[in-house]
Amino acid sequence: LLASEANEQRLEHMYGVDKVVGQRLPLLLMPTTAGTGSEATQIAILTTSSGAKMGVSSRQLMPDVAVLDGELTATLPPHVAGATGIDAIVHAIEAYTSVIRKNPLSDLFARKALSLLAANIHTVCAARTTFTSLHAQTPGPTQEEVPHAETAAAAARSNMLLGSCFAGIAFANAPVGAVHALAYPLGSEFKVAHGLSNSLMLHHVMRFNAADARAAQWYAEIA
Repeated sequence: LLASEANEQRLEHMYGVDKVVGQRLPLLLMPTTAGTGSEATQIAILTTSSGAKMGVSSRQLMPDVAVLDGELTATLPPHVAGATGIDAIVHAIEAYTSVIRKNPLSDLFARKALSLLAANIHTVCAARTTFTSLHAQTPGPTQEEVPHAETAAAAARSNMLLGSCFAGIAFANAPVGAVHALAYPLGSEFKVAHGLSNSLMLHHVMRFNAADARAAQWYAEIA
């Protein structure tokens, strides 16, 4: 992403916050999951050859153009659509309940993201299962039902991408917290998908945080 003949900085020297130096080439991002929301943030998470997850946070990662096309997520297996969708939901939850830089703008994007994601995640997961069963000639929808289902699924995919992007904008302004902090080592150590590791940590972190009256009120507002 930072390819440039004028920049000879090695990748391992970019890990961390504001470690990237020099300029980059023009950058256009098109997410293929919904998702990380990274098309709206200055953060990239990479898996190293040792299996560790390392982060790069730099203004150079902010794209010149971001394109959200639901067709690019049409072939995601249900478990991938579900896991990436949960990741986006957790981004929004943690941004809304962040004590670091929580602000009206991040709240606005977090709440809209949750509205879009919660309303569409079941549809995108179920739709992929339905079409797979149809093509496998196992019990599924009739031929008359398929066009309507495909239209609904296409709209849901677009809404998931938009929700993921909004969640990215939210946590770019009010960072994520303990759920992600605990999910990263869990995923690295046990090779668990990031969205799944987030879902495993979410309940425990929410229960711990809810002991604080301020956090409990924020959770209630987005329930």
